Amino acid sequence: MDKAKRVAIAKEVLALVALDQPDYGEESWETDIGRFTDKERFDLEKRKLFLERPQLIALTNDLPNPGDYYATDIAGRPILIVRGKDG
Repeated sequence: MDKAKRVAIAKEVLALVALDQPDYGEESWETDIGRFTDKERFDLEKRKLFLERPQLIALTNDLPNPGDYYATDIAGRPILIVRGKDG
Protein backbone atom coordinates (compact mmCIF):
# COMPACT_ATOMS: atom_id res chain seq x y z
CA MET A 1 0.00 0.00 0.00
CA ASP A 2 1.49 3.33 -0.98
CA LYS A 3 1.92 6.31 1.35
CA ALA A 4 -0.96 8.33 -0.13
CA LYS A 5 -3.39 5.47 0.49
CA ARG A 6 -2.19 5.04 4.08
CA VAL A 7 -2.57 8.79 4.71
CA ALA A 8 -6.09 8.75 3.23
CA ILE A 9 -7.10 5.85 5.49
CA ALA A 10 -5.62 7.57 8.55
CA LYS A 11 -7.55 10.78 7.78
CA GLU A 12 -10.76 8.79 7.37
CA VAL A 13 -10.23 7.02 10.70
CA LEU A 14 -9.45 10.31 12.48
CA ALA A 15 -12.62 11.89 11.04
CA LEU A 16 -14.70 8.97 12.34
CA VAL A 17 -13.08 9.26 15.76
CA ALA A 18 -13.79 13.00 15.87
CA LEU A 19 -17.46 12.31 15.06
CA ASP A 20 -17.56 9.43 17.57
CA GLN A 21 -18.94 7.34 14.72
CA PRO A 22 -18.02 3.71 14.10
CA ASP A 23 -17.27 2.46 10.62
CA TYR A 24 -18.91 -0.88 10.00
CA GLY A 25 -17.59 -3.06 7.22
CA GLU A 26 -19.68 -4.43 4.40
CA GLU A 27 -19.74 -7.88 5.95
CA SER A 28 -19.31 -9.42 9.38
CA TRP A 29 -18.53 -12.80 10.82
CA GLU A 30 -19.02 -14.54 14.10
CA THR A 31 -16.80 -17.05 15.77
CA ASP A 32 -17.32 -19.60 18.48
CA ILE A 33 -16.27 -18.18 21.87
CA GLY A 34 -14.65 -21.53 22.59
CA ARG A 35 -11.85 -20.42 20.31
CA PHE A 36 -10.79 -18.08 23.10
CA THR A 37 -11.62 -20.17 26.16
CA ASP A 38 -10.78 -23.76 25.21
CA LYS A 39 -7.84 -25.04 27.31
CA GLU A 40 -6.83 -27.72 24.80
CA ARG A 41 -6.66 -25.15 22.01
CA PHE A 42 -4.64 -22.80 24.24
CA ASP A 43 -2.16 -25.57 25.07
CA LEU A 44 -1.86 -26.46 21.38
CA GLU A 45 -1.24 -22.81 20.44
CA LYS A 46 1.42 -22.45 23.17
CA ARG A 47 3.16 -25.58 21.95
CA LYS A 48 3.01 -24.65 18.26
CA LEU A 49 3.89 -20.97 18.67
CA PHE A 50 6.40 -21.03 21.51
CA LEU A 51 7.81 -24.53 21.91
CA GLU A 52 8.14 -25.70 18.29
CA ARG A 53 9.64 -22.51 16.86
CA PRO A 54 12.86 -20.65 17.62
CA GLN A 55 12.43 -17.88 20.18
CA LEU A 56 14.52 -14.77 20.73
CA ILE A 57 15.13 -14.88 24.46
CA ALA A 58 18.23 -12.73 24.95
CA LEU A 59 20.90 -10.95 22.95
CA THR A 60 24.59 -11.68 23.34
CA ASN A 61 25.16 -8.34 25.09
CA ASP A 62 22.52 -9.27 27.69
CA LEU A 63 25.08 -11.78 29.03
CA PRO A 64 28.39 -9.99 28.49
CA ASN A 65 30.59 -11.79 31.05
CA PRO A 66 31.46 -15.44 31.61
CA GLY A 67 29.11 -16.86 34.24
CA ASP A 68 26.31 -14.36 33.52
CA TYR A 69 22.94 -16.02 33.25
CA TYR A 70 19.33 -15.30 32.43
CA ALA A 71 16.45 -17.44 33.70
CA THR A 72 12.90 -17.20 32.40
CA ASP A 73 9.84 -19.25 31.57
CA ILE A 74 8.32 -19.73 28.13
CA ALA A 75 4.93 -21.39 27.85
CA GLY A 76 5.44 -23.13 31.18
CA ARG A 77 8.93 -24.42 30.42
CA PRO A 78 11.88 -23.14 32.45
CA ILE A 79 14.70 -21.67 30.36
CA LEU A 80 18.24 -20.98 31.57
CA ILE A 81 20.83 -19.25 29.40
CA VAL A 82 24.43 -19.11 30.67
CA ARG A 83 27.51 -17.39 29.24
CA GLY A 84 30.23 -20.05 29.36
CA LYS A 85 33.79 -19.56 30.57
CA ASP A 86 34.95 -19.57 26.94
CA GLY A 87 32.59 -16.66 26.19
